[in-house]
Amino acid sequence: MVMNFEHKKIACLLITHLGIKEEILRHPELVDRDLILYTQSDSRSSSIRPVVFDVSKNVNGVPIGMPLTVAARRHPSSVFIQANLVSYGKVFAEVVSKLDKIVPAVQVDGLGKVYMDITRISQGFNSKKIISTEVNDAEICSRILRFVPNYLQPRVGIAHGKFPSYLAALSTNPGGATRVAPQRDCDDITRITSDFISSFSVDYLPIEWKIISALHRFGIHNMGDLASYDFGMIQARFGPGVSKAWKLAKGIDTDRVPIAKKC
Repeated sequence: MVMNFEHKKIACLLITHLGIKEEILRHPELVDRDLILYTQSDSRSSSIRPVVFDVSKNVNGVPIGMPLTVAARRHPSSVFIQANLVSYGKVFAEVVSKLDKIVPAVQVDGLGKVYMDITRISQGFNSKKIISTEVNDAEICSRILRFVPNYLQPRVGIAHGKFPSYLAALSTNPGGATRVAPQRDCDDITRITSDFISSFSVDYLPIEWKIISALHRFGIHNMGDLASYDFGMIQARFGPGVSKAWKLAKGIDTDRVPIAKKC
């Protein structure tokens, strides 16, 4: 499969486990406990039963969207808390409102994750906004990180696509930034992106948990595994729902961050 598309430079601000951090801020006695936050539904599925919303860093093998009953069997000693989405949302909305003032294209993708298109200069925006051709990537990251409270331990990733920029942010240290980009103009951006994400688990793909489970049962555990298969075989085996996942694993991400219209 060959696709032609314009590569966009995307920055992802990532605040991992925002809900967990908020709960610990309110209840310091939970700081050394294993926490599992849950909600009554998963936006990636038609399920209405309680599912995992977030977990603390030491809770392994429990992806977001897993049924709470399954998570409880795997980690029975964890503390289970119903997620306060309204409260978490207010904290994150305050951060996003500050980003809107300095970056021309901002798109929220769930709690704790926001994408920004920093591809080109645009003369139509307020002079206080960051323009990627006027400042380097390090300065862009620095300005973005300043708007987030330290206890949230924000990260920034820059890559040519939303999904790889998310994984770049995920791979960096709290308070830091990671950039995935070609060293020379002639370098293949798609190949560089695919190589970078190859070791990441398929658990990070934006698809239903049941498809992720099916991939694991088939022996596909990371992006490199998925990218190694022919597209036709993958689609025939797992259905059309895995099509986008395969493209992302190959370094192909055509999703765009919408540009805000001038007032």
